Amino acid sequence: MALAPSGAQAPLQPDDIVALEKIKADGTYDELKKKMVALLKEDKDLLRAAEQEVQQSPAFRDAATAGKTNAQLQAILRQDRDLERALLERVITKLWHHGTAPSSELARDIDRAVHAKLCVVHEERAHKLHSPVHH
Repeated sequence: MALAPSGAQAPLQPDDIVALEKIKADGTYDELKKKMVALLKEDKDLLRAAEQEVQQSPAFRDAATAGKTNAQLQAILRQDRDLERALLERVITKLWHHGTAPSSELARDIDRAVHAKLCVVHEERAHKLHSPVHH
């Protein structure tokens, strides 16, 4: 899964898809997601910015929030599509940075996982081509 010369992601190749399926099947994807969530939770700037945006949300200001459960507060906030979009955009930007920055541990973990699974895919193909059944 390489980046095209323009920096855009090149289309997925069949081997890429098989490698991604293997990453999902063996639990690697779940481990990477846990790391992503941990990075987001540790990001104090992201949390402060999100808190400010939530407090400024018309849905939050207009609703009587005292005594509401977290689920009720989340339901109130989901009514504010602009807030939801802004928060998701902020989170996606942070994750993209962590997932692509050469100095990022997450980026290295993703690269290692994809590389390892692509090697498995290529080894499996080579084994099939050279097995006695194919001769």
